[in-house]
Amino acid sequence: MHTSLSIFQPHIPDDPLIDMKYFARAGGFSLSHGYNLLKRGEIAPPIRIGRSSRWRTSYVKAWIAGREKKSGTVQSILAD
Repeated sequence: MHTSLSIFQPHIPDDPLIDMKYFARAGGFSLSHGYNLLKRGEIAPPIRIGRSSRWRTSYVKAWIAGREKKSGTVQSILAD
C-alpha cells in the first residue's frame, strides 16, 4: 500500500480582509480622512483581530459603488 503525503495548502478566502491603508487607497482618500469617515459612521466598524482593524473586500467594493451611485459616476476603482 502506497500512501502519499499531501502538502498543506492554506485556503485563500474569496473575500479577503483589508486594512484602512488599502481601503483609503482604493477609495481615493487619505488615511486620516478614512479614520474621520469611520469616526462619523460613514464607514462600518471594522472586524477586529487583536489590535488590527480589517474590512471585507466585498464591503469596500460595495461602499465605493454606493459612493459612485450617489455622485453619478460609473467608474469602478477596484477591479474584480
